[in-house]
Amino acid sequence: MKKNILYALLFFGIFCSTKTTAQVQTTLNPGDMAFIGFSTSGNWDDYISLVTFTDLYVGTVFYYSDNPYKNGTFCTSTLEHCIQFTVTGYIIAGTIISYDDGGSDCPSVGAVTLSNTTSNCGAITAICSATNTAGTNAGLNSKGDNAFIFQGGYASPSFVCAIKNGGKWKNTNTASCTDQDNTELPITLTDGVNALWIGSGSCRGLNYTCPAVTQSVAAFQASIYTGTPSTGSYTNWTCTTGSSGIQLPNAISTCSFTLATAPSCVLPVDLYEFTAQTKTNGVQLKWTTVSETNNDYFTVEKSVDGISFKELTKAKGAGNSEVTLYYSTYDKTPLNGVAYYRLKQTDFNGNYRYFKTIEVTYNSQTEEQINLYPNPVTELTKVSFNANDINTSTINVANYLGNVVYSKAVETQKGLNKIELQLMDIPSGIYFLKISGNQILNNNIVKLIRQ
Repeated sequence: MKKNILYALLFFGIFCSTKTTAQVQTTLNPGDMAFIGFSTSGNWDDYISLVTFTDLYVGTVFYYSDNPYKNGTFCTSTLEHCIQFTVTGYIIAGTIISYDDGGSDCPSVGAVTLSNTTSNCGAITAICSATNTAGTNAGLNSKGDNAFIFQGGYASPSFVCAIKNGGKWKNTNTASCTDQDNTELPITLTDGVNALWIGSGSCRGLNYTCPAVTQSVAAFQASIYTGTPSTGSYTNWTCTTGSSGIQLPNAISTCSFTLATAPSCVLPVDLYEFTAQTKTNGVQLKWTTVSETNNDYFTVEKSVDGISFKELTKAKGAGNSEVTLYYSTYDKTPLNGVAYYRLKQTDFNGNYRYFKTIEVTYNSQTEEQINLYPNPVTELTKVSFNANDINTSTINVANYLGNVVYSKAVETQKGLNKIELQLMDIPSGIYFLKISGNQILNNNIVKLIRQ
């Protein structure tokens, strides 16, 4: 998918992001969760267990699927599982998430349970994802299978972790969509770092054996992935070959994780918004809190690729507050092109959490940028931009292959223009909007997400 998007960017030029409002929901990055077991046979067919290395805020949505993955997209024709998980209560890092399909196909989804050495603050619900075309099969196969955790849905998956039993991950574009056990590893994941291939097709159940209590995220992750990825051999994992599979809650009952201290069911910071807006000489970043508890400071971080971040600046928090507070900082040396910013909040006791990453495109030759609101789009959106003079311009929306799926001719006025677009007839997915015309001040592109 990333390669295809790059082709689209090369076709159109650099795209321009909108002013983005942050949500408290957790945005998961590769490695923020890990599989610690799954069962592929018998009484415990389609039983998976995960551990989260980051706090999960209310409203966070992520997906599980065991569909094969080939050449940047899921093979949905196999009709494997696609389960949508929604966080309904604040869940702390170190919590084990176990799912049992109860021996039923979708939409009769089974139970989700949480376990931890400390009290659990929240809960998770699961449904057969109605937004995806696949997800009605009983799921994991007895001879081995693959499983993925991701956000964004099938249209634009953002992968978090993966596990595979049996044969190795296939090379790019060599997987078979007719074989549920035949899949590629997405390019955003790395085997032995945030993905596991257990090299034994005879395993009917796999589980992490929890060799010791771990005191940090790094130590725990290292323990899960200790071994030899090239041979599919991992030190702290057990392979069950019996036809009845494995009941994961029993197998992982010895797990005791201490990744967070003194969890509170109250969010330490109630964030209303986090926005980034391009200016003539930089990028202005603003955030607003409704309340703060035990809040030491904020850190604004910056990234070129949305994966590796570096600190841009820090801002002192209010400690404890029940009033609306406004914060602002300025990136005076923005990247010319796409950059990513995220907000980190740190408590007085050293615990920290991240809010949603936002994407900004800065063009040093233009004063203003193209803006879309809302984005993601359900049916209608408005595009705003500046023009030098009265002129006829064209607004095109294209997919990642460069095919135009929507076009509208408009008469632009000098100064700010706001145009309504009706996009209910285009399928869900990622698109790129471009405004053409000699008099357009910002002749560039904005990424558009159709829900």
